[in-house]
Parts: sequence; structure tokens; C-alpha cells
Amino acid sequence: MAELVLKIVVPEGVKTEEEAQTLILPGAAGEFSVYPHHISMVTPLTPGKITISFPGKNERIMAASGGICEVDPQRVTLILRSAEFADEIDVPRAQKAKERAEKRLSSHDEEIDVKRAQSALHRALIRFDQSAVAGLKLIQPRKGFRISHDSLLLYLSLPAGSPSVLDIGSGCGILSLLYAGDNPSSRVTGIDILQKNRDLALLNARRNGLSRVRFLADDIRSFRGEEPYALIFSNPPYRKAGSGRLSPFPDKNIALYDSHLDFDSLFQAAQRLLSPQGLFFMVIWEGRRNEMLSKAREASLFPCVDLIYRGEKPNHHSFVVTGFGRAEQEFRGVSMDFDEWSQKVSALMLRDVMKGEYHEDL
Repeated sequence: MAELVLKIVVPEGVKTEEEAQTLILPGAAGEFSVYPHHISMVTPLTPGKITISFPGKNERIMAASGGICEVDPQRVTLILRSAEFADEIDVPRAQKAKERAEKRLSSHDEEIDVKRAQSALHRALIRFDQSAVAGLKLIQPRKGFRISHDSLLLYLSLPAGSPSVLDIGSGCGILSLLYAGDNPSSRVTGIDILQKNRDLALLNARRNGLSRVRFLADDIRSFRGEEPYALIFSNPPYRKAGSGRLSPFPDKNIALYDSHLDFDSLFQAAQRLLSPQGLFFMVIWEGRRNEMLSKAREASLFPCVDLIYRGEKPNHHSFVVTGFGRAEQEFRGVSMDFDEWSQKVSALMLRDVMKGEYHEDL
């Protein structure tokens, strides 16, 4: 697909300038989309979320307070009053801002500027997506690696009932909480290099009565677990370091590029932390499958299952979920077309309750 150059400008200066494929923007009459070769126009933007689709798997969402959109056939410039990416959001501070605004609106104090309080509440709410996904009540960042097809395909590929589980790069905790909710007897740990992701994961755990799930802010490259894990899984960065334009924000680059978690580091961690009979699962673009298998073998981890989820169209990325063990064993390969796996993902997304029976009283 052709691409366009996206430039986002805020009062402090240029926030980002990089290639994108599509945009979904909040306009006065509702959301509208911008594609490459779009007709030229200038239009106002209202406060709300902006969805940016980048080449490959990345769909990034940001919270913005309104502004102006300038569109040319190969370039889009967003001039915004303010804009926040998920990796910049201070989760506890945002939650407190929401609570303050709600308290002011419910006080019925005549001296309260209602419009100002409503505006403050709206700004707080657009920083998070409070939604129900797969039976979980989630607060997800408006930008970053939210729940996505590849994450859910990874989850659907995992064996159930593992006694000890490690989620590498746990983000806001979605996969860790899904596994803990469906497998109440499992001891689940999520680890992420960013403290703000760990804080958001803990908040989601409390909201769902799953505070028994442990979340850590640590670097998996140096992490030493208290015990070996029977199951380890990861949805790592897909882009190789140096393969694209860097963001000015370090946290964003950690999520996009493998400079902090490349295949070597990931497989070394799995080798170090996996129990003798344990399994390690990961998801990646099919285009990096051979590299993944080579690096796994260097770490003495051998594939036992290879699940290929085909893209909707020939030019779309296919995802590969591969399971590895310590011993060479019979290899099982499965390929699933888009219509089949998308139905399974939709069913998981829309289910009302978790499989497990035990949740703490909230």
C-alpha cells in the first residue's frame, strides 16, 4: 500500500514526523479517514482519539485535544493543542484527574464552572479506552500496543493449565490477565521494561479481581526468576533496530524496534527461565520466521508447533505463532486462512465471561 508522510505539531514543536498508511481522525461531524492520494483539504479536529496505521502490524492511537488537519495527497499535518501517546501518559495522574473532574461535576456547587469541569473530564477519558475485551474490564492506552489480532492469536495458541507462567513484554497486562482468568490455578507473572506499563497492568488486575497476578517492571535480559516457568510467551517488537525512522520518544522506540529485545535476547531469556519440560511461545511476522527459527536453534530451543495465520489479502502480513521446547520433537504445522481465524478472534473478543470460576471480591 502507498504511504503518506504524517507530521504532528504541538505548541512545543514537532512531536513526530514519519510514514503512515491511514489515519482515523475526530472531526466536527464524526470520525473520518485519510488515505494516501486523499483530496487536499483543511478541516478542524475535535478532542478525541487519533488512530494511525503504520506499515506492518502497527496501529497506534493517541489522545488529542483538538486542532487543525491539513491534507495533501502524500502528506498530512496535524496541528494540535495537545497530544499524548500512551508511553507518555502518567497512569495514576490521569486516573486522579478523571476522579477530580467527576467529583467536581457531582458536587452541585454553584461556583463550579461546569463547562470547564466537563472539558477536564473529557480530556481525562480520551486518554484511556475503558472497555470490555474477552470478559475483562480494561483500561488500555489510547496509543501503543493495545489488544490486537496478533496478541489474541498468540493467546488462542497457548496450552491451558500451565502451573507457572511468564508473559514477556506484558504491556498493560491483557494476556497475563486473560490466562489467569481462564486458568485460576496458574501462577502468572507479567514483566515489562516500562514502569508505567506495570502500573497500568496492576490497575487492570484490580479492576478484574485478579490482583493475584504479579506484574514486574524489569529488563528481561537480566531478570532471574524465583523458579523455572512451565510456560513463557511473548509478543515482541516486530521491527529490527535501524530499519526505520526513530521516534523522538524513547518509550515508543522500545515498543516498535528490537533494540531492547531482539531475538537473541528473547531466546536467551527463554532458555534461562524455562523449566526442563516447559514451552515458549511467540508471535512474529511470517517474513521473520526463518530468522526466528535460526536464533531459537542457537539457543538450543526447538520448534514443536508452528501456526501460520494468513493475511486477509496476498499483500497483507501473515502472523506466525511458534512453540518451542528444550528437546527436538515431532513438529506440527498448521495454516489457517483469514476468515477462519478472524471468527475465532471475534468470538474471544466478544465473550462475556472468563472460563475460570475464581475471581477476588472487588
